[in-house]
Amino acid sequence: MTSRIEGDPLDHGWKLQTASTSLSTIDLKALRQADAMAMAADYFDASARFARQCVERADGNPLFLEQLLSNAEEAGEDQVPGSIHSIVQARLDSLQAVDKRAIQAASVLGQRFALDDIRYMIGEPEYSCAGLVERYLIKPEGNAYLFSHALVQEAVYESLLRARRAELHSAAARWYAGSEPELSAIHLDRAGDPAAAAAYLEAAKVRANDLHYESGLKLANRGIKLAKTNEIQSELMLVRGEMLRNLGQIEDSISACRGALEIAQPGPGMCNAWLGLAQGLRIADNQSEALEALDSAQAVANEYGLKPELSRIHYMRGNLFFMTGDIEGCLGEHEKSLTLAEETGSAEGMALALGGLGDAYYLRGHMRSACDQFQACIKLCQEHGFGQIEVSNRNMVGWSRMHLMEFSEAIDDALASIEMARKVGHQRAEMIGADLAGIVELERGNFVAARKHLESGLELARILKASSFIAQANFILARLDIAEGKTQAAQKSIEEALNIVREVGLAFIGPAVLIVSAVLSEDDGQRSAFIKEAELLLENGCVSHNYFHFARVAIDLSLQSGDWAAVERHASRMEAYTAEQTLEWSDFMIARGRALAAWEEGDRSENSTRQIRQLLSTGEQAGLAPLLTALEATVAVQ
Repeated sequence: MTSRIEGDPLDHGWKLQTASTSLSTIDLKALRQADAMAMAADYFDASARFARQCVERADGNPLFLEQLLSNAEEAGEDQVPGSIHSIVQARLDSLQAVDKRAIQAASVLGQRFALDDIRYMIGEPEYSCAGLVERYLIKPEGNAYLFSHALVQEAVYESLLRARRAELHSAAARWYAGSEPELSAIHLDRAGDPAAAAAYLEAAKVRANDLHYESGLKLANRGIKLAKTNEIQSELMLVRGEMLRNLGQIEDSISACRGALEIAQPGPGMCNAWLGLAQGLRIADNQSEALEALDSAQAVANEYGLKPELSRIHYMRGNLFFMTGDIEGCLGEHEKSLTLAEETGSAEGMALALGGLGDAYYLRGHMRSACDQFQACIKLCQEHGFGQIEVSNRNMVGWSRMHLMEFSEAIDDALASIEMARKVGHQRAEMIGADLAGIVELERGNFVAARKHLESGLELARILKASSFIAQANFILARLDIAEGKTQAAQKSIEEALNIVREVGLAFIGPAVLIVSAVLSEDDGQRSAFIKEAELLLENGCVSHNYFHFARVAIDLSLQSGDWAAVERHASRMEAYTAEQTLEWSDFMIARGRALAAWEEGDRSENSTRQIRQLLSTGEQAGLAPLLTALEATVAVQ
């Protein structure tokens, strides 16, 4: 019995001479897990952590397991025992020089490697790994090679002199520089090269663009530890802030950006630090300080002629104006952003600006134009691989489609947005997608699904401390509770929403919250006050979805109370608001309200009946079950 390949008498020649003789050979396979643990129990308690680690490292090799267990005192948890070193070294000494150089290079690359990698590392374009395979040091695996055992790779690596190890890591870094920035950074790090911090910065940026925020955060953190200059450290801290922001850790993100700002160099570095800070403050609903940060960023950008940065500044200011309901400001800023992006030929800047213009048209209530802009943004993102921009805008396609009576498509958009956001850990995008899915399912009468999405959106909003979206989720939940007859739960949700909007501002979702508060109020005077306050906000201007939310609830409230004049008032306001760009959803709400009011006032004409039947058909096609009940009741009267 032997484990030695050198001098094995049962070679190819010997077998040819015994061709007529019956011969059997047995190659022992790796120890099973249970057998390995039983073997380990002779040395340690089999449940001990060190024993389990030895079994895992030995990977079924009984000799290696025995040596790991026997040398527990002399070798640490991650060290290779001297006895195994000796075995591996003996095999290395028997290799030809080129094979020895190859396996040393392979040990630097890790457990798995490709032939082209080795050829580059040793400078031998025709090299073959046949000699290493024959000696069972490595084995083929698909189009690559694998060390026969992890401990072999570790032993070869540990046998390298420090200078030789650094030299090989540097070569590996050069080899991976163009194709694998993360591996290149890691090898520069292990080589002790001062360029490692900058390499980690580039690798982290690639991870951010690929939406791999957790791994990108680790790369940025490692780079920060290695950075020797304020410039590189500041950039790494900004990338760290971006990762944290996308992972929902907003306060930590703001702190990282403030830290970057303290050491940022004048010029692009300082401008980007202000921009990063503004992004975090916007999500935290600190709009005034965010605008101040953008003003500081713009001053730097103007001083140094930074057009790409100026494009981003105008884009972000437009986003802030969206939250405050400043329609003209939002549109103007995004138009400036698009112009600057086009001037600099920045596809990424154009994608951002198109999404921003979608927001601006959404804010104005031009949902058809908004949908066009969002879809153009998504198309550009998919053409250029701007995943981070796509995930932020994907749900907005659905929000605008809902107003075109494309509810089925809107729920598809919502679910796709949620799935994409979850894959990359983009909690803000997931939150907005969940709210969209919730309200669409509410309108379609799928109450169980609606609640699931809305509770998820509310939980994410609380994690992000996004006050306006906590209010939005609560407003939709209150509507859902009312639909299910859960008045007490609805009251609790709408009270929280009302308290929030009175604190952070009413422009984003205030009128919607106020009209649901009116529905739930048992006092006629208070109900009237809520409605008047909401109507004044609508008159002075606010985010567009308030007009639709308000009309949807107010018309039904007026129908239930028999206030036909109020039905007409709310319908006329909605009609005037959408006059520049009529929308199927608002047209349906207006026509339904007027038809039901006219019917209740006594108009039972053939024309009235025809109109109600047409509304029923339209509502059925859109799947709006809750809105059909009253229409069906009128038809049933006949």
